[in-house]
Amino acid sequence: MRKQEYIHLHALLNVTREHLIACEGMPRDQLSAYHRLGVAPSSVQKSKREHHEAVMELATQIGTWVEESQHTEPELPVP
Repeated sequence: MRKQEYIHLHALLNVTREHLIACEGMPRDQLSAYHRLGVAPSSVQKSKREHHEAVMELATQIGTWVEESQHTEPELPVP
């Protein structure tokens, strides 16, 4: 994947993160490892490797939270 593609994917995951925090109750501290990397989608001066690491960390943390939150919500009965 090219650097520009990583930046685009990073931006999409960041929008997903913002939605989960604002609308789904995802705690901000869930992403502390991502924030420690210090790479934002707008950090175009950062290297391809740094964006790759940020994308992987963000995707992992979002995926973990979504998976865990599915187990804590009651299932709705199927009509």
